[in-house]
Amino acid sequence: MKFADLRTILRYVPQFQGRTFIVVLDGGVIASDNLSNVLLDLAALRSLGIRVVLIFDASPQVQALAKARRVKPTSTGGEGPTDKETLEITIDAVGRTANRLVQQLTVLGVRTAAAANMLTVRKAGILGGVDQQLTGRVQAVDTASLQTLLSENILPVVAPLGYDRKGQTLALDADWIAAEVGIALRVPKLIYVAGPGQLPFPDGPSSQYSVRTLREELARRADMAPGARIKLRCAMRACEEGVARVHIVPGLQDEAILAELFSTEGIGTMVHVDAYETLRPAALGDLERMVQLSRRAVEEGQLLPRSREEILDRLDDYCVVEMDHNLVGMVAVHLYPEDGCAEVACLHVRPTHIGRGYGRAMMRWVEDRAKSAGIFHLFGYTTQASDYFIDRCGFEETSDSSWVPKERLEKAIRSARNSRLVQKHLDPEQGER
Repeated sequence: MKFADLRTILRYVPQFQGRTFIVVLDGGVIASDNLSNVLLDLAALRSLGIRVVLIFDASPQVQALAKARRVKPTSTGGEGPTDKETLEITIDAVGRTANRLVQQLTVLGVRTAAAANMLTVRKAGILGGVDQQLTGRVQAVDTASLQTLLSENILPVVAPLGYDRKGQTLALDADWIAAEVGIALRVPKLIYVAGPGQLPFPDGPSSQYSVRTLREELARRADMAPGARIKLRCAMRACEEGVARVHIVPGLQDEAILAELFSTEGIGTMVHVDAYETLRPAALGDLERMVQLSRRAVEEGQLLPRSREEILDRLDDYCVVEMDHNLVGMVAVHLYPEDGCAEVACLHVRPTHIGRGYGRAMMRWVEDRAKSAGIFHLFGYTTQASDYFIDRCGFEETSDSSWVPKERLEKAIRSARNSRLVQKHLDPEQGER
């Protein structure tokens, strides 16, 4: 590890310390040579004061044991019908897998406890006309008991099995368990450590999706692997019910968890609430970060230079996009009520976060702010983003500047940047879903 890496990690520690993360291990990761590295990552999280609930899948282990016993299982991971013979194999495979995890965590100095009856479950019943038999669904989570273990610095290990009110053992899907436990505990992060064939976008770079854009993406990806699709469905449910971030990381890659959590770019897929909900008004404490965020864009001629004093004087005009306590975007809307128009200014998204919806979310904020002030005519000066304003935001370029507020027009002339003037007339009735 480089010293720069350590500094980056330490920057995140204050915001994560004392928080609870849910980590889900795919059975394929548990069966791999990288398991020891993944568990080392968990130990590292705990050493930083982060509480961890570990949930594991044992699908490959069930398949291997069924093959050894010459039994054809009806299901292997709590998805689909589970008959009695399959359940018996599942119980044995899950027990062996849990023992292996606890054993290796103990070697790393991590205190663990099997959270065997922390879930209240029920039979899944009949789905699509098919009796799911001994497959279950999570009905409730014993959050008090889990919190007690966590407060005593114990890592709860949750198996993909549960017991209904009659004491019947039922097979569960680990991914859905994680979503329900994350919702119940109101965790800030849920992390799926994916095994072979479980990554939703294996050939692409790290990516971020709001729930809304992910739902649209899933509709276009009919060929996505079932395991990956389930993870994304679980991620969407968790985010919609209060989990701030869901991460899906490649479990066969060394240090995947740390690389995802302790860097701005990440290496996996992150799902979060709509980008618009990450917006907030700029505050005095943001001033230095706003100057730093815009510095590169100013140097490249994308933005008009603004001093700290200029930003401070009109701080109420700004909003920022904040992800994990890092500013990744900013914009301002300057109102000219006497002239019946408003200017969109200083629109900027950090280069590593372009293409993730933040620019459009900020433009929605600008339009809403203008309309709430009774202004329906927007304009902006731009040197390099005219295509974005025109193609993505519905602006049009104009050479007529006679209506531009006098002080703003004079400033544009003095700057000698030869900026293009774009404008948009807002529909008072139109709004975004």
